[in-house]
Amino acid sequence: MTALYRFTAKKVAHITLSNPPVNAMGLAVREAVVAGLKRANEDGARAVVLGGDNGLFSGGADIMEFTRGTFLARPHLHDVIFGVESMKMPVTSFLQGPTMGGGLELALASHYRVASEDCIMGLPEVHLGILPGAGGTQRLPRLVGCDAAFDIMATGRHVKAIEALNMGLVDRILTTGAARDGDGGQAHFEEELEDFVLSSAVQSADLTSRTVSQRIVSGGPMSAAAVAKTQAHSFGGFVAPSIIHLAVDASTRMSFEKGLEYEFKLFESLMKGPQARAMQVSNECHYTYGEYRL
Repeated sequence: MTALYRFTAKKVAHITLSNPPVNAMGLAVREAVVAGLKRANEDGARAVVLGGDNGLFSGGADIMEFTRGTFLARPHLHDVIFGVESMKMPVTSFLQGPTMGGGLELALASHYRVASEDCIMGLPEVHLGILPGAGGTQRLPRLVGCDAAFDIMATGRHVKAIEALNMGLVDRILTTGAARDGDGGQAHFEEELEDFVLSSAVQSADLTSRTVSQRIVSGGPMSAAAVAKTQAHSFGGFVAPSIIHLAVDASTRMSFEKGLEYEFKLFESLMKGPQARAMQVSNECHYTYGEYRL
């Protein structure tokens, strides 16, 4: 359980999450990613590609860290995410397979997101009785708008690559490679990825404008229909969707930094509540290896 570092002849640093079966973001993985980012700076990388082993990016946090109380051990996910955002060269996340929870929150911190056509994305923390606690409630509205962000988080649904492209969640879809290479298309994907991250458009981009946390919330506050949805009977009395609404609403009226503080307070209150404890116990067999439901 680690993250692999590789520096190519084109001066691209590849940091690959490697924690089978779904590359959960446990402490050892977080430590290795931070070390990889530091090494990319030292090597003078022109670009960084964050990817995942085994044909997928990351299924999210290691839920066992919730029960052990180590999910906030340093470096915690916020440290990794701020490390990505502070890089002086473009960072691109290559999303394959299930990209869920903390994995998607990490990708939201990248300057660019590229997905394979089989990728599915989501923030399913609501199924654990909590909300995304690593900036997801503040970054996602800034990228796709409040209505879409709330729908994704309050339902915990999966978003396919083409929908993610249409809503602006990802910047490009790679559709070739898997059928032609015996290694699942990895060699061909790498060539396409390096062409993308070294393109003049990416290399000359203003990274501040590409940093999601620096953006104004897209589309302004949630529509009346989305707000009403927080009271819908389909939520079956669960608390988390209404708390997610509070966090998304905060993204429209607070600075990003204040919104993060508020998100964490809401996250802590849900984590200590009876619904979260009961739902995490009942879902343990499904989420032992990450937030993606196996």
